Amino acid sequence: MVFLLAVASKALVIAGAGALVLIVLWLDSPIERRRQLTFVAAYVACGLLVFVPNLWVSRSMGVIVPYHGEGFSDTLLLFFRAHTRYLELMAYGGPYAVEYAVQPGDAAVGRWLPGALGAGLGVGVVVWALLGRSRRTAATLGLGWWFVFLAPVSHLLVPVQNYAADRYLFLPSFGLLLAFAAMLMKLPRVVSWPVGAAAILLGCGWTIVQTPLWSSTERLFENAALVEPSNADAWNELASLAANRGDYERAWTYTRAGLEHSPGEWRLLHRQGLLLAAEGKLDAAIEMMRRAASVPESHKAYANLALLYLKRGDREDALRMAEEAVRLQAETTHNQRVLGIVTYELGDTETACRAFERAAALDPYDDNNVRNLELCAENDSGRAAEP
Repeated sequence: MVFLLAVASKALVIAGAGALVLIVLWLDSPIERRRQLTFVAAYVACGLLVFVPNLWVSRSMGVIVPYHGEGFSDTLLLFFRAHTRYLELMAYGGPYAVEYAVQPGDAAVGRWLPGALGAGLGVGVVVWALLGRSRRTAATLGLGWWFVFLAPVSHLLVPVQNYAADRYLFLPSFGLLLAFAAMLMKLPRVVSWPVGAAAILLGCGWTIVQTPLWSSTERLFENAALVEPSNADAWNELASLAANRGDYERAWTYTRAGLEHSPGEWRLLHRQGLLLAAEGKLDAAIEMMRRAASVPESHKAYANLALLYLKRGDREDALRMAEEAVRLQAETTHNQRVLGIVTYELGDTETACRAFERAAALDPYDDNNVRNLELCAENDSGRAAEP
């Protein structure tokens, strides 16, 4: 039951089913093998039943995306690139950031070959261990653990939205460290003790060095932008933090710096549109938001463009943009709420209430959603909807 709840809360936990298979295969047990495998099969089947709706929701929310590139070869190349980056990070090959500039289609040999060789060797060792019980050691278990927990974010099984991210290493890193420790223990003590002590000291020292970078959200994204200047998300988050504390000058600086490295990036154009709107420059804000609303991923820009059109009195354009935002991404609270606001202002209370109900279902803890639902209950056309 705990496993099922865990899978329901975070899809990555489904890899735990594969980890259990490894443990059952690697460890000796007085329970006969058929009963072990029956238990594991039931365990995996139950996990998959919970995983399927999780997968559906992730697809509808854009967490799981279409396969990258032109075909399987591009997806495989992306996995090799991501694996190369993960191996570098595990070897203290920082600097660290929230996510990394790993993109599909980059065929530079030095960026994918280490990952390809490492993956081929690792998988080969695990398969070799499966063929003989005597080879099922702690080291091979660790390698199996590494690949089992890396599989959900490898892009081969499920193409996730982030190509490479620190948090994806949390669970698989235990396996690689276990393999390293097991191999270290095979060495003579005169070698293993100094190497082990050096690894511990290096890890502690590196943690002390990196800790200040995680001391605040702003420091975290400043480092992310420093490590990967093309990381538009980091620049956008920095601009958002600055705008929230009223420092619009710094927010503009962040967006301009981001656009220097990622020209035309919709997130940064969207942020500039919001800044112009906050400064009261409505026409300029609309023009900037129109530039941002350029790709399906920018559905939030379509929704905010609808609000800007509504504020200027362009009601037909506002409705068109609000409907487009919901068409592109119907499972986002903001998009549903904007559709409700626009249709409510246009007098279409029935459509507005359906949108408000959907927004409240997606996020029942948002006070704006609660107040908008009250409008429907009271049928009070004299009150304005909450954005």
